[in-house]
Amino acid sequence: MSVLCNGEEYIVDETASKEHVGNSISMAQRGLCRSFQQNKKYFSVKDKVEAWIHSQPEKEKELFYGPAGKNLFAVILNDKYAFKHIFKNGGTTVNQSAKRGHVKPDEVGNRSLVAVVRDPIDHFMSGWAECGSRATDLKESKWFDPDINVNKRALFWLWNLESCLSTKLRSRGPECVCISHSFPQATFLLDPETKGTSILPNIEMVGHLSELHGMLLLAGLDYDPSEVKSVRIASTNPSKVSNFSWNKNMLSDGTLMLICEFVILDYYLFDFEPPARCRDTVESHSAMIAQMLV
Repeated sequence: MSVLCNGEEYIVDETASKEHVGNSISMAQRGLCRSFQQNKKYFSVKDKVEAWIHSQPEKEKELFYGPAGKNLFAVILNDKYAFKHIFKNGGTTVNQSAKRGHVKPDEVGNRSLVAVVRDPIDHFMSGWAECGSRATDLKESKWFDPDINVNKRALFWLWNLESCLSTKLRSRGPECVCISHSFPQATFLLDPETKGTSILPNIEMVGHLSELHGMLLLAGLDYDPSEVKSVRIASTNPSKVSNFSWNKNMLSDGTLMLICEFVILDYYLFDFEPPARCRDTVESHSAMIAQMLV
């Protein structure tokens, strides 16, 4: 089955559930083409990704290291849906749109979850900028120091994350407080009930951050997007502009490779093009995942 989205033809996965097929068609009809692609990829591979990781104990430990964002789990949209908050993916805007704060997992009830995702490298670096702009007490840290070039600072930030994870320090010490903002987005979709060893079962729609308002309207949130002010935009934050501006051209191939390996679960689950240096790894693993029987 094919549908038109903004004049282009998109193929609907008819092997998916009736609910997911309906959501895909609705996304296309509303012009949410990037969300259509994310939703299709996620639901076509999530069970196989989970099975592939569980088949390899070393991968399970490496990639399923616990759910992120448990205390800021979701924002209730209405009786049917809640927005699953992935840090750096529009959570504050959704708070303002829904006029509600966050709830913990046990407060979601039987609602289905809606999430939005973005380019994994962009998400990682956005987390670095967020944490850097907050961490005024860490000015001596190499990942903070604006006198060091962005490529080295990104590497220092990655090493800081990995150190915090390996030594279980993220609940202690200022250097580990903020690190979840740069975690793979997929870790926010892990189930707290299973201590992060499986994916949340009640995710119904996964869209693209650039189409956030369209996804909220699709989920039935009763609001006027034109009345919602842009909030927490990096380009309007003086600290981020002066100390944490960046683009991918500032990152070396080696740094991109290392960041890609850290966020690789996002490339398995979502529809984003990996950097050239890690494309072979992502594609070879994706081929293995496609062979999994579920």
